Amino acid sequence: RAKTASTEKKFQCDVCKLMFSRRYNLGTHIKTHNKQREKEYMCSICLKGFDRKHDRDRHVSTVH
Repeated sequence: RAKTASTEKKFQCDVCKLMFSRRYNLGTHIKTHNKQREKEYMCSICLKGFDRKHDRDRHVSTVH
């Protein structure tokens, strides 16, 4: 599959060198390197934390 301008990965993480096609995705990825960060979305059953509501909701529906 040929890369188009919209799928070209031109944003690189300075920490792990992973590449992203969107600056926003790089920004959210960079937060994952801070292991002390507060996670906004908590599972009310097991108290595991998630950065995104979608991930928390998926966790609840598949794990509990």
